[in-house]
Amino acid sequence: PPPEALPDLPRPAPQLALLSSDTAPAAETAPPPPKPKPKADAKPPAPEKPAKPPVQKAKPPAGPAPSGAKAAGSGGGTTSGRGGKAEASGLSKSEVADLKAAWGAKIQAQIERRRTYPRDAGRAEGVVRLELTVAPSGALLAVRVIKSSGAAVLDRAAVKAAQSAGRFPKAPAQLTGPAYKLILQLKYDRRG
Repeated sequence: PPPEALPDLPRPAPQLALLSSDTAPAAETAPPPPKPKPKADAKPPAPEKPAKPPVQKAKPPAGPAPSGAKAAGSGGGTTSGRGGKAEASGLSKSEVADLKAAWGAKIQAQIERRRTYPRDAGRAEGVVRLELTVAPSGALLAVRVIKSSGAAVLDRAAVKAAQSAGRFPKAPAQLTGPAYKLILQLKYDRRG
């Protein structure tokens, strides 16, 4: 007898299998490009240079200033010799101010050595505030009284002391402006 026909049963849906990355079939990849062959006259790449540690500028030693001494930028602030802009050499305003203050202290000391109490001042006392314009070479370009002591004779003596002090020390090399304004004070009293 012929086999009995089986009824048509629905076929089971195909099952999808999840493949892990280790069982996934390898995708076709292009072969890697060939490595260039080094030329016989080619130089090997230079090794990288280690970064230099930042350089810290030494600040001038803080010492006692002469009696009544004050060296600062124009207007008593921290401006540089170029209208308040930092030097082209890349210094910050505070670095310029520090350099000017140290240089100004040397100039102040030199003027203090020339300062004398005028004989015709009687009993006059006071503090004269001067503005000096100084070239980086140390040459005095201008001097003027910006705050009087109240006694013209003392003001004239302060200007004379600045003018007779001779050539001042050169500016620090980092100060590259054409001229700098420095403010300083000279104190006059009967004791000297």
